[in-house]
Amino acid sequence: MNKNIQELHEIMEGFNKKFSVYKCENKQDSIYYSILISCISGMILSKKFFKKNKDLLEFLQKHFGINFPEYVAKNRALILGRTIKHFSEIESISEIKDYLNKLYMFIDKVLQEGNDKDVFTWQDAIDIINLR
Repeated sequence: MNKNIQELHEIMEGFNKKFSVYKCENKQDSIYYSILISCISGMILSKKFFKKNKDLLEFLQKHFGINFPEYVAKNRALILGRTIKHFSEIESISEIKDYLNKLYMFIDKVLQEGNDKDVFTWQDAIDIINLR
């Protein structure tokens, strides 16, 4: 693992140990939560992936089974907060890894549609931090 990533991971482990943000028994598993939440946060906030909240909500429902009340669906910040809360409450690391794989497949599909092979891909990121 890259030195900067390792340092960041150690900081996140300390934060999680102090505040119990993620529901994981093994402290090493917190990196999976952190990666999932940081990636999905960027996607939710970016209008490049989902121009309309409706598209975003369909994605979250289809890939993660997350549904929101109508008042949440009108505000991306609320969608983001509820999504992070949903993921942070999951206790099964295998479920988190499954979500990471679903997210990877979606991002890989988007990258393939762009046909820009010189771009650093999600698979490259997974290979660097040994998620598989």
